[in-house]
Amino acid sequence: MVHKIGLQARHSPVLERLRDLIEEGRIGRVLSCALNHSVDWMPVLPPGMTYLQDFSTGAHMLSIPGGHSIDALCWLLGEFGELSATVKTQIPEIDVAGTGEKFPRTSPDQVLVNGVLETAVVAGIRIQGAPSHGTGMVFEINGEKGDLVVKMAPGGRGIQMADLSLWETTGPGELTPVEIPGHYYGVPKAIRSGPPLNVGRSYLALAGAIRDGAPVPDFGTALNRHRTLDAVVQSAEQGRRLRPEKG
Repeated sequence: MVHKIGLQARHSPVLERLRDLIEEGRIGRVLSCALNHSVDWMPVLPPGMTYLQDFSTGAHMLSIPGGHSIDALCWLLGEFGELSATVKTQIPEIDVAGTGEKFPRTSPDQVLVNGVLETAVVAGIRIQGAPSHGTGMVFEINGEKGDLVVKMAPGGRGIQMADLSLWETTGPGELTPVEIPGHYYGVPKAIRSGPPLNVGRSYLALAGAIRDGAPVPDFGTALNRHRTLDAVVQSAEQGRRLRPEKG
């Protein structure tokens, strides 16, 4: 059975270009990476969307912007071999729009993960979702011969649905934009920005899987990623370093 799950960051033209550059040796052996994402995680919500602050629903900051960010990092550089995490709720309640009521936030709004990937890359992730406007995202990949950096402007909910730009170091403290050739897009110009871009490319990938058997993220991929998220929560609860469970 051909099927696909919604890890659409894997179909971002910027991240696909980044992956190719890494594999081509643009920055040599990758030594470390750091992903910092500061997002306004909805301190005010209409009544019908308060579930996004309830950890028991499975749809919250850790699983959505956190899950997509962690998946993008692992897809690019390798799975976590071991990790330590801090998961905390700093803002314990949010405003329910139009009601004057408060809703208890049981999902985390602060997530820190650090560890070593199976590829020996040292990795750090910070997802910040307190009620500030947010500062966007910077994903820095450091290699023996240079650095590659992905940037996302403030306001984007997640790496999977925002407009990204790619940069490389060309001197001390000097970043130069990296061109994304047109063939990385493959969709009409009308949807080459915003959330439709990666969704459209996801459907193209599914068509390729049906037609040619091309690999796409599937239920096994989803299970593996949720095992990573489980390890993040368990590490925070137990206060110790863990090896995520493998399938």
